[in-house]
Amino acid sequence: MTGPNRVSPPDEDPWNLWSFGAPDALLWRDGRWTRFRSIELPLGIVSPEEKFTPYEMEIPPDGELFLFTDGMIESTCMDGGMFGIGRPMESLEANGMDVEAVLQQVRSCADPRSFQDDMTIIRISSVDGREGAR
Repeated sequence: MTGPNRVSPPDEDPWNLWSFGAPDALLWRDGRWTRFRSIELPLGIVSPEEKFTPYEMEIPPDGELFLFTDGMIESTCMDGGMFGIGRPMESLEANGMDVEAVLQQVRSCADPRSFQDDMTIIRISSVDGREGAR
């Protein structure tokens, strides 16, 4: 089991991201993806006193940050492969960053027996120069 992502927006940029073993966070800006790999172990593996250094990032007005739980990424497709992180990236690009399109794709591609875990996508984007979740 992986822990959640945590995004902590300070009063001004940069934002802080801790991923605690969750799948890569994805930032879309300027027509390309930037992946933020999980650099911490899942929650509960190390001492609570352990200090973690977050990623510092800015979400520009045209940027969007996507966070995923492992349930979708680790779903098994009918061809036997994992759904993975590449398919959501392709689906988001092809469907105007619509997270519902990604969920529809995993439902149609993945073996229903692999739906043992939650499938959550969080989209954070700039709204009138201020960041906000959608």
